[in-house]
Amino acid sequence: MTVQKQILLLIRSLQERYGFACLFVSHDLGAVEQVADRVAVMQDGRIVEIGDRDDVFDRPRHAYTRALLDAAMLIDRHFADGAGARKAVTR
Repeated sequence: MTVQKQILLLIRSLQERYGFACLFVSHDLGAVEQVADRVAVMQDGRIVEIGDRDDVFDRPRHAYTRALLDAAMLIDRHFADGAGARKAVTR
């Protein structure tokens, strides 16, 4: 297990245990997908889309969000065993 994966699991565990909010800023969409409940997508310093994680990742509304997801390698939610398998997102 990578250090990054351990940190993401620790953040999620602490959030669940203590019920605190966490502002997680990252360019790593795979990490965002693992740790976030809600996601804001920024372009040129402005929020262009905000919503529940699954809505933003599965049904992006803004063209910039769609372009980011099309270009990114995301952790496949179908491999929920934590193996860290990656796949290219195709739309």
